[in-house]
Amino acid sequence: AIDLAVSKTRFYIDAWMDPVDLRIGEFQLRIGNRLENKVAVGGAKFLVDLQVAPSPSVLIDIRGAFDIPMLKAYGYLNVTLNAEIFSFSAGISLFGGALSS
Repeated sequence: AIDLAVSKTRFYIDAWMDPVDLRIGEFQLRIGNRLENKVAVGGAKFLVDLQVAPSPSVLIDIRGAFDIPMLKAYGYLNVTLNAEIFSFSAGISLFGGALSS
């Protein structure tokens, strides 16, 4: 689902999706908003609200995660920005942790 508003003074998008569990033969890809025990759960979220008038403001909240069991791969991305805080975290692991960041 998506809510969208665009004007001369504001850009707003609030998008979210149900959890995805895609299977093609033995291949499986799950997309969600967080990892629980290396499994993506919940629905991914993308919120951006940029406003220049009447007073400038920025709000960003992005939450996403994925896992691919066949490759023992999983990862996540979290971004938060508002008047109080900026936070960015991301990570990926492949082959059960043999390659990770």
